[in-house]
Amino acid sequence: VYGRVAGNHNQAGPAPNNQHRDYLRQPGEEARQGLVWLRVPQGGQRQCVQGFNGHDGRRQGYSPRQNQGRHNNQNRYFNLFDAVQENRHENRQQNRNKGCMGFRTLEEMAQSDINDIITKIGENKSSFMNLLESTIDKDDIYVLVVAVISKICQSPFDELKSKLLLDICNSRFMKNLGNYLIELPYTDTKQKNNLYWNNQQAFWMNYVTFCDCIINVSPSTALQKLRPLIEGASKCCLEGLNEKHGFSLSEEQIRELDQLRTRLTTCEKEDSEKTATAAPKKGINVDSEALDPPKDFRVLSVVPTLEDLLEQRPFVRPNIVDGSYSDVEHYLDVQFRLLREDYIGPLREGIGQLIERPNEKKYDHIRVYRNVKFFEPYVSGDKIGAVIQFDENTMKRNRYTNWAHNKRLIYGSLLLFTKDNCRSFITGTILDRDVTLLSKGKVPVSILNEEADNIYNNSYTMIESEIYFEPYYHVLKALQDPKFPENLAMQKYIVQVDVSYFII
Repeated sequence: VYGRVAGNHNQAGPAPNNQHRDYLRQPGEEARQGLVWLRVPQGGQRQCVQGFNGHDGRRQGYSPRQNQGRHNNQNRYFNLFDAVQENRHENRQQNRNKGCMGFRTLEEMAQSDINDIITKIGENKSSFMNLLESTIDKDDIYVLVVAVISKICQSPFDELKSKLLLDICNSRFMKNLGNYLIELPYTDTKQKNNLYWNNQQAFWMNYVTFCDCIINVSPSTALQKLRPLIEGASKCCLEGLNEKHGFSLSEEQIRELDQLRTRLTTCEKEDSEKTATAAPKKGINVDSEALDPPKDFRVLSVVPTLEDLLEQRPFVRPNIVDGSYSDVEHYLDVQFRLLREDYIGPLREGIGQLIERPNEKKYDHIRVYRNVKFFEPYVSGDKIGAVIQFDENTMKRNRYTNWAHNKRLIYGSLLLFTKDNCRSFITGTILDRDVTLLSKGKVPVSILNEEADNIYNNSYTMIESEIYFEPYYHVLKALQDPKFPENLAMQKYIVQVDVSYFII
């Protein structure tokens, strides 16, 4: 509201400064004359609001205009109901000024497909995060935001999803959500929270999905941000809903909430154990060196897969700088995975930015060419592939490019083609670098996907990796050769780290 209520409700006149309170009226206090003193912004004067009897904040049929002659002209009459409404209007106006996402946009996002939700958030991330940091004045927004977060949790883009969820957990929204849950059972009118009361089960299903995902993504964040929600706010809310409205969760949802509480307890124990053993003993490698690789490195694809680029957290182990490797296979596995991640990691980062901000012109580690089409098959000597054709906009941007000395689209560069916002890829490399063809917007490429069909019938977004792929390809292939260990020179010093020769 506009100000704080003076301490004495029964007397008109100025109130002592030390009697101001942060509420309108405590239950049980009398207000026989119906007078409430407020401090308003203009000049810091305390002014009288009349016609306010009862604790529900409604009009009592009294118009301040009837009594204007009783007070000094400097005092301005207004009704508390109008003050609350005007204050809410100001909050909404402030949210608009901050660039907060609108209700309709949020509603459309809550109804979008889980495969598109990350892209849509990326297009509106600034306004979405501004909304989460703002004072939310409409209860339905909480329901929609929880629905959007639930869809984010189900998105296949793991890395982008994790980053976005952590941003959400660190926002003001988490505290606001706790307050919303605590007040929910005591909402006087269901019209103010129509989306919740129309489908209570859906809200709690989305809420459980959100909490479960945060525990999976970041247990430490879950302990800090979710524990007050799961063990405090939601528990009080459900008890109040059951007592006042006869609502209860389904048995499955109750079981899922209990499992979340159990998992939080387990996470807390594991966190305590890690803290207790955080200081490693000298000479002992407590890193991931003790872990066995999930699969033989020789069966891994040298070219990046969809899981490598979007979902999978790579298994990599650090080089051993103090000590020896178990054997040659251990050494080769470590080197292969590190080298493979060296070129895939930057590519993954760039694609993540493309998904998050699809309309940008520049991204880290990648170059993006839009509306590319496969034009015709290409055969040159023993090389077989296809010619791609750039669109007119790309041709105009590159009309002054000196392709003879330009480092883009050189032989062996890695290319990715997508027609569905990075949900699938066709992988290829530059097959030939013909300056004449490049000046016409045409590039011969080799397709590495065996299953790529009907490539000539679609328009693609082409992604070129700035990390030069050709040398990586040959070295990785050599490391996968089963005969390579037999020809590895200086095994005694590289793998076994026998330093006796150097000791005098």
